[in-house]
Amino acid sequence: MNLSDYIRSIFFKVNINNERQRTFVLNLCTKFLSSDTRSFGIQSNDLSRFEIDELYKLVFRSNDVKMYFSPNSFITFNIIQYSLASILPICKVWFQPYVESLRRLDKEKRREWNQNSNMNNQVDNMKNDLINNIGQILPGFNYLIDFNWDVYENHRHHEVGDLVFGSDYGVIIVIETKWFNTDTLSKAQVNARKKARNRVRKYRGYAQEKFIAVKAIGAVFTNDTGNSIQFVDDQDAGIAKIIEIHTQYLYNFDREEWEESPEKRGILKTILYYIIIVLLVIVAVIVGLAILTVP
Repeated sequence: MNLSDYIRSIFFKVNINNERQRTFVLNLCTKFLSSDTRSFGIQSNDLSRFEIDELYKLVFRSNDVKMYFSPNSFITFNIIQYSLASILPICKVWFQPYVESLRRLDKEKRREWNQNSNMNNQVDNMKNDLINNIGQILPGFNYLIDFNWDVYENHRHHEVGDLVFGSDYGVIIVIETKWFNTDTLSKAQVNARKKARNRVRKYRGYAQEKFIAVKAIGAVFTNDTGNSIQFVDDQDAGIAKIIEIHTQYLYNFDREEWEESPEKRGILKTILYYIIIVLLVIVAVIVGLAILTVP
């Protein structure tokens, strides 16, 4: 690192309230959670290469996420060292500015649900149980984002999704509910379950664009499996499990830990900063004296 970059690094501040930084970090998190390859392209969001390098070091590398930048704006990451458990805590910290709006939306949608649901309908009863007990059934996804939501595949084709819940991590879950007659097990039920899973796979992409989300995952909720969540693939199940573990046991993140401070940057860096300032002053004095003494 040259002197100018070093001086800039001293004054550079990681700030989750900086929209450019937040957009870049969350977009990168989305890429990590969605990519099935070892590399992907990124957009800089008007950040300089220096700012990107600093965010990488202070946000990702400090959390054991290893990646390598190429000159053509592609990122390569080590799939062995990368894990969902490393990325999701970063998502949670940088998604915090949006959480208050999720809380307001949750209150609004629960009020709408209570006003419009039909408890004489078996499917609405299932949905009601899920909405009111989501904290126990699926810990971490506490916010009701929408119900009976519109899915537009194109201008001519319109479908309606069932439930969408949000989390502090920016991860949302799309859930399709199905009620079956548990006295019989028919081929029609098997096909209906398969169709519901396929709908969820399709709806995830629409939901991620429609709602504020870093990542959309999906599941089916039926009455014939003890009202348990059935995820549509292993990655979605893994993401939900890590969020559940973080929610119940492990993490209590402090935003201030991610804000830059002299302590976090290290005593040595602070000392070097003052040394540089003193040296610059000395050089300025010497040059000034030399000019004054020139006959």
